[in-house]
Amino acid sequence: MTDNDLRALGDACWERFDFGRDWNRHLHGSQLIPIDNGLAYIASRGVVGNVTVVGTDDGLIVIDCGSRHTAGNIHKAIRDWSQKPIRTVIYTHGHLDHAFGTPLFDAEAEQAGLDKPEVIGQANIQRRFQRYQDSADWNAHINGRQFKVAGFKWPDEYRYPDTFYEEEMVLERGGRRLTLHHGMGETDDHTWTWIEDARTVVTGDFIIWAAPNAGNPQKVQRFAAEWARALRAMAAKKPAVLVPGHGPAVFGAERVATLLDDTASFLEIIHQ
Repeated sequence: MTDNDLRALGDACWERFDFGRDWNRHLHGSQLIPIDNGLAYIASRGVVGNVTVVGTDDGLIVIDCGSRHTAGNIHKAIRDWSQKPIRTVIYTHGHLDHAFGTPLFDAEAEQAGLDKPEVIGQANIQRRFQRYQDSADWNAHINGRQFKVAGFKWPDEYRYPDTFYEEEMVLERGGRRLTLHHGMGETDDHTWTWIEDARTVVTGDFIIWAAPNAGNPQKVQRFAAEWARALRAMAAKKPAVLVPGHGPAVFGAERVATLLDDTASFLEIIHQ
């Protein structure tokens, strides 16, 4: 299925309010889908998070980087789209399917004699990675149970961010301006990114094309009220495109506004 076909399929998923079976069936590995000139996202089959690629005059900014298992396919998709060096990687949060593909980008830079990409994340990621290292056996057990993966092995190596921010960070690179915002939702270390010139919001797992996972029997209770506030802040930007943590991007200001408002309202009801 071509890039344009996938974009059309994403639109069809919106009309049916469903994406799972059709979307995953038509993805092969990790496929790049254009958003605008110099902006695209990569969707991977299964439960791995989306990756967003921003082209600048100075190189590429990559938002999220996939998992250890999908990093190769994601890297290939990026290189089929652009040969510019990867200058910056932004973690939306520290989960395994979003923040564990960076070592491949580092290795590429080293082989080319370039500096490694600058990795940026919200300050709580440092504590998350430290906690993951301290509780590796426990995490292997509960995630193997939740996702039904026998012998699941929790990673023991972590690519920490080079730069941490607290509540907001403005990133200006190669003629483009991105604003990183901290919010609490599925995790306490979450970043959503506003790409001003493209009127695009990259949400990470604040949006996953499913009822927000504000807690489940396998994991801790999460931050429903704060999550809703983050979604309201995104809506205030009036984005025309939304790239979620999972599933197809949503195009059109009216659709994006509906998605953000409905999800925030759902979370507010849970909290109340």
